[in-house]
Amino acid sequence: MLARKNIMTTRTPPSIGRLVGNRRARLWLWRLFAPLAVSVASSCGGAPASPQAPASSAGPVASAVMPAAPDLGPVPTPPGLVVTGTVTKLGASLATVHGWIQLPMPQSDQVTEIVAGQPLGAIVDLDQPIHVAVAVAGAGVRLTPLVAISAGIRDVDAVKAALSARYKLTPGANGALVIQSLGHPSRPDGTDDDKGSDDDDPRACELAPSYGSPAMRLVCGWDAKSLAALGPWLTRGATRDRLPAADAHVELRMEPLKPTIAQERKLLLLLLGTALGVQPAYAVPAARELVEAVAGDLADFGTDLDTASLDVALSDPGAAATLTLKLSGATSALARLAMANADRNGLPPAAFWQMPGDADFAVFDRGIDPNVLARGRDLVLKVLSDGLAADGVKDADRHAFVDALGKLVSPAPTVYASGVDADAVRKALAALKALPDTTDGAQVREASRVATQALLGWRIVEADEPAAGRIDAMKGLTAALSRPSVAAVYKKLVPFGWLGIRSAPLPKGTTLPKDTQHFAIDVPFVEPVAASRAPSKKPLGPPKPLAIDMFIVPDGARSWIGVGDAALVTARLSAAIAGTGDVLRGRAELAAFKEVTVGAGGFFTARGAAETGEQLAALTGGDAGGFANGADIFESAAQVPHQGTTAIPFSLTAPSVAQGTQAGVVATLQVSRATVDDLLVVALKHGF
Repeated sequence: MLARKNIMTTRTPPSIGRLVGNRRARLWLWRLFAPLAVSVASSCGGAPASPQAPASSAGPVASAVMPAAPDLGPVPTPPGLVVTGTVTKLGASLATVHGWIQLPMPQSDQVTEIVAGQPLGAIVDLDQPIHVAVAVAGAGVRLTPLVAISAGIRDVDAVKAALSARYKLTPGANGALVIQSLGHPSRPDGTDDDKGSDDDDPRACELAPSYGSPAMRLVCGWDAKSLAALGPWLTRGATRDRLPAADAHVELRMEPLKPTIAQERKLLLLLLGTALGVQPAYAVPAARELVEAVAGDLADFGTDLDTASLDVALSDPGAAATLTLKLSGATSALARLAMANADRNGLPPAAFWQMPGDADFAVFDRGIDPNVLARGRDLVLKVLSDGLAADGVKDADRHAFVDALGKLVSPAPTVYASGVDADAVRKALAALKALPDTTDGAQVREASRVATQALLGWRIVEADEPAAGRIDAMKGLTAALSRPSVAAVYKKLVPFGWLGIRSAPLPKGTTLPKDTQHFAIDVPFVEPVAASRAPSKKPLGPPKPLAIDMFIVPDGARSWIGVGDAALVTARLSAAIAGTGDVLRGRAELAAFKEVTVGAGGFFTARGAAETGEQLAALTGGDAGGFANGADIFESAAQVPHQGTTAIPFSLTAPSVAQGTQAGVVATLQVSRATVDDLLVVALKHGF
């Protein structure tokens, strides 16, 4: 049994020369030779003896030797420490969550099993802080993680008695008690099973003296090496730090990882290329350049970043998370984007509050660094240009198309909002789901197209720049797509249709300004996989395209853009420009935004997150089963207490950097009780 890797073996007694330089060894020598020294001193003379008490008939009384007090002094931060975490009072946090969902919460015995990997009983005190540490050893492909966790325990004597019934407790370093045979506890008859198995949990645990309160902690590592490397710091270092104000605090330290990032840039390039479906060794130069730029920027951001800390606070109204990034450089485009516009922080712009009140997603920003935007835009457009060239589009037509598309991208401050007509989506998805398996293929395809059309919903953008640039870009794009060589190439490549854009008059009855520009866009409909559940009675022709309407409205020094179904978009866009009716200003869950100073921000909803997945599946021709799932999502949203429409606000702010202070970025996210209630109902209904 002592051969197991999580068992501390008895060491061979050291030599006399080594003993004298070791504190514990000197104590051992003193215990061994003290009685002999006293006897020799008495026989050879010395100080006058004190009067002796009358001899007792009882035998000699041996003096008790007290064990040395454990060293509770501070210890240095372990080398390679990457992640630290603290849960201040898990019991209180679980009580808060229980108040939200009214479901049973984990108790001490379950938490103990999570910590130790074994059912040790109700050892952990949930009212005491729990600390976690993750370190790394080595670098590059030889990087090895070390993980350990410590939790305060209840009555020490009771814990020892409870563990002794199933496990061996042997003395360890600095007054600790090592929990032996953790992978296979003793049998009920008291015998041990030394065979073990490959499934044994390799975790190593001990009861260790700790600085502060409580005086003893359960400390467990993924293995004995993790316990030895991180255990002392978890009991004598982490316990010295001031407890965070939040219920949970996690901190990432990037310094130990930077050598690995520098060594593994090529591996990151390969992984990212694979994830994007681009093989760097064989891809066209533009695609390879784009992948290299993205991978390189991610690596540069890793070296720019010093620390990232996450604080989570739980309360009756909901949960709030705050992510704080500390940056030592701005080599990467991501770092420059994150820290940009610190001098423009303020309240959300007025246009944000004018957006439609039934939005499922909305965001505002203070603008993008033109240089960073230009670099990313040019790389993407180069990939597109090379793709058009590979398809056979003539150079002049290709350049006209790419140039017009590039002008649509702008660094101007922007507000964006989107949503759907939930009733129309629910109706269209339910109609598709209700079709029997014997339905003619043409009917199934049309029902799928109608459902996709409804899912597209509406989108509105407000940009702090005149509309002329966007209008010219759309006219240029319209002309480029109508060039003969472009049409000829894509009629061969895409038999079911090609993207078409044309200028169109404003719909009748619209209240948009007369100088509004209207563009009708026909998007080829990609038929969902397995949408035709029965052979069609007659040959299927090309599917009808998806009809998308775009409206660009000049508004002095700014512009408004609406995209989606014509009737839906014109109604939402007119209300947003006027700032009247059902707008975001009236949503109670966004009230905090009216008094907060931020850089960028916005919100999304639980229903909106589900919508995004369904929209992507619909536009890329996903399995017809996905539409059935979408019907369930919208049906469930209509039945939950708040219909999944409660806003989940977020923000991203780069505070102004005072002289001598480190640059940073603060991101926040708030989840209300209403959202928790909705998610719980959906989870219970679907058995998650």
